[in-house]
Amino acid sequence: MHRRSGASKPVSAPQDWLNTAKVHSPLLLDELADVLCRPKFRRYLSIEHAHLFVNTIRELAVIVDDPPEEDDPITGDPDDDFLVLLAEVAGADVLVSGDPDLTTVQRPGLVVMTPRTFLETMGDA
Repeated sequence: MHRRSGASKPVSAPQDWLNTAKVHSPLLLDELADVLCRPKFRRYLSIEHAHLFVNTIRELAVIVDDPPEEDDPITGDPDDDFLVLLAEVAGADVLVSGDPDLTTVQRPGLVVMTPRTFLETMGDA
């Protein structure tokens, strides 16, 4: 999830991406750590590097409380609902995901974009 900062217009999409706030929550960071520590990722990074990566995100991201669950399903998948609710609680303008269940979500004040579309949009900003 991303909130644009008040920074001046950057030169390229990667620089603009750096000027957005990355929003996470304790539950989301715990899940990331669990996933990165799975055996199938050992060929890409060690357990030590996985924890270092998550801790770096924890230091750089805007951490918000985990959102409360909602009675009415948003996407049909509670894990996806969590991300939408987190974006809303954080006041995010954009939720970046390639998950087809999320890219079809329509909520007031929230735009869901694939990573490619997000980076292309940043290049147009």
